[in-house]
Amino acid sequence: MGRGVIYYVQGTRHAAVMAVSMMTLRDHYAGDVTILCGDDAAKPYADAIAADARASVRMFEGKQQRRHAGYATKPTLPGRSPYDETVLIDADTAVIGSIEELFPTHRREWVLTRYSDWVTTGNIVSSRIKRWLKVAPTEAHNALARSRPALNTGVMGWGCESEAALVAWPEMASRLPKVFISDETAADLIWQKYPEEVRLLDDRWNWSPLFGASPYPKVRVIHWHGKKHIKRVVGLKLWWPFFLRSWTEHSGGIQQWAPGGDTYLAEKLGLKAKR
Repeated sequence: MGRGVIYYVQGTRHAAVMAVSMMTLRDHYAGDVTILCGDDAAKPYADAIAADARASVRMFEGKQQRRHAGYATKPTLPGRSPYDETVLIDADTAVIGSIEELFPTHRREWVLTRYSDWVTTGNIVSSRIKRWLKVAPTEAHNALARSRPALNTGVMGWGCESEAALVAWPEMASRLPKVFISDETAADLIWQKYPEEVRLLDDRWNWSPLFGASPYPKVRVIHWHGKKHIKRVVGLKLWWPFFLRSWTEHSGGIQQWAPGGDTYLAEKLGLKAKR
């Protein structure tokens, strides 16, 4: 059906950042939104946030492995979207501009976003890719052979007929699901095999407060990357005003349940995290 934005949540620790993100999304986007909820623990938070933000909730069974379940689950989300044209936005974000460019222009398109100005031959990204040499030797060697833009899969879009997003990405990620950011590395390995499907955006749509390459005034989506919204000074400086606004406006009923499972926010508020 049509087009829409999806969020994914599993567990309780990302509830507060998702409530804040959804509040900021509604400043710039009035269309359909669905929260894909991967377990029962997350559902009460997802329901409260969705009710306030005119969104819907869909339950599914996320990966239950003990380590890196969220990374392993994300590549399965394109196949779970209820929309023909989908934008995925991670919970730990703030939308501060139009997201129109993130929507696919045709049903086979996969819209990806760069991570800063990082490349596949850089020290950090290349070390991650080398873990895949045994399970994806051709793709890993190609990614290491010459410098290519490195991706972040926290903000992206796809059409409902994108072979790259719906088939190739989850297949590659399934080869090594229990490693750190398997979703991101899998995308780094396969996206250039689909030049007719992929449209790559710069980091204005997926901007890191720590490493962002684009100037802040041009940013559309800030991505806090896990706990960096509150654990790092630069992240807290940007995120805290959004949180205070969310608290004041009681977005998603946040005063009733915050901090959720966010231990760093709990410490900041002088409260106890809810497991």
